[in-house]
Amino acid sequence: MIFSSSKDMLHQARRRRYAVGSFACRYPSMARAVLETAEEERSPVILSISQLELDWFALTPDAFIASVVEEADRAGVTVPVAVHLDHSWDKKVIEQAVACGFGSVLYDASARPMYENLAKTREIADMCHSDGVLVEAELGTGAAERVGFDRNRLLTVPDEAERFVKGAKCDCLAVSVGSSHGCYRLDDPAVDFSLLRELANRLPVPLALHGAESLPVGQVRQAVGEASGGISKVNFGTEMEMVMLEVLGLRERLTVRQAAELTRKDIDRVLPAVKALVQVTMREWLMSAGKAPGSDDGEPYFD
Repeated sequence: MIFSSSKDMLHQARRRRYAVGSFACRYPSMARAVLETAEEERSPVILSISQLELDWFALTPDAFIASVVEEADRAGVTVPVAVHLDHSWDKKVIEQAVACGFGSVLYDASARPMYENLAKTREIADMCHSDGVLVEAELGTGAAERVGFDRNRLLTVPDEAERFVKGAKCDCLAVSVGSSHGCYRLDDPAVDFSLLRELANRLPVPLALHGAESLPVGQVRQAVGEASGGISKVNFGTEMEMVMLEVLGLRERLTVRQAAELTRKDIDRVLPAVKALVQVTMREWLMSAGKAPGSDDGEPYFD
């Protein structure tokens, strides 16, 4: 299959005020569920895997992309599909991902001082842009990731973001506006909408939201539908994995061996539950259902 341009996907989403889901497909059965649901819902979709997950499951970028192609062909997918390398920092892994067809990468140097983050992201952007690959960067820290800190100190600062995007030449920015990575349940999770609006108005690139699963669906919908552009890419994965493990009666992440030993019966049990979750996500969180080109509410992509 021919993968779609992540850049075209996100710019279309920003213009039309919906978001594209980037689903962390840690097991082939999760990829199957996401792809089948995307086709049924006529939604563009991004399938992702992080560098840590590649290491955990002993996968290479080309092995992951081959599994996506297999599942997409099995599902007869016609909607736009892109493949994304999530949180990554090793230049060699990024080079491998670019070489085998990943449409976008998140180079994550957010733990470094901003000037180092900017310089290293610019280096990766220069490398990836020659192959037409979108580069996402991250600035700020998920609010639940440090306990005891003033959450306002962990949010993305608009002046810094503007300087960063201009200097780093990134194509998409993951911003910290009040969510947290992973499936944290805060006492009072909240998007800072005034901050989000300022970022959307000042930055020329689509914005990504990580840790959406820590927020109420209404806040994510509002963040996506902001008139100024809002959020155009939303990461999901933790809850999909939790649903899958719950159906299988497991409490811990599958090992490589366990994932390989899943039977057809296991997969048939898992698929409906994961697909139901992805369907709700596309319809109610992202508002991406029906937005694929050729759908009643879809439009052709453009660069």
